[in-house]
Amino acid sequence: MKNSGFQYLTPSQNSFWQWAEDGTAIEWCDGKTIAFRDEIWQVLDRLKYEGFPPFDIVVLVLAMCRAGLSADLSRAEAFRSFLESVSATTPGTNLADVMWTGTPGLETGLKKLSSLPPCVLRSHIAKAEILSILYDPAHLRCSNRVAEEVLDAVKSGFPNEDLTAASPVDKPSTRWFLDLRWLRFSLNDKLDEETIENLLATGIE
Repeated sequence: MKNSGFQYLTPSQNSFWQWAEDGTAIEWCDGKTIAFRDEIWQVLDRLKYEGFPPFDIVVLVLAMCRAGLSADLSRAEAFRSFLESVSATTPGTNLADVMWTGTPGLETGLKKLSSLPPCVLRSHIAKAEILSILYDPAHLRCSNRVAEEVLDAVKSGFPNEDLTAASPVDKPSTRWFLDLRWLRFSLNDKLDEETIENLLATGIE
């Protein structure tokens, strides 16, 4: 039985991302790289005393730092398709419309994130700071103990099959809705000019 660290790192059955076959990186479902394992460990390590937000959100933020929606239009299409597939599991719910083009829209917030200066988007310190700014304690998904298990799993070079062959967990559309709604408002409300100036200083360090 996998420990809580592995459960945290396992993509859900209907997720937009997956582990690479060799376990060295996280990818979009079409195989394009989102983040390498070393980068993931560096970012999470800086958050370990605060606890981690949902890993799906961590992955999405890292994806926008690597290649934003404007730089790769296929990403926007892929993510909207993902939202539509999640919505299809719950009659009467349309995540694609509510989240993507609502006011404020998730698409707008993600583009705002990916338009930050390159020195911010390349810095693992700044990426960790972005996640720290965006989430609040009410949205933590793991304790400090589990955070240590997560870091150990990422750093120790877990057997590839432990994650790449893991049975994906089921994540209800209502859980996706809550996580993405929180991210949507955080991106649009918290990435203000003062915050960006502070991130610039962090990225230069």
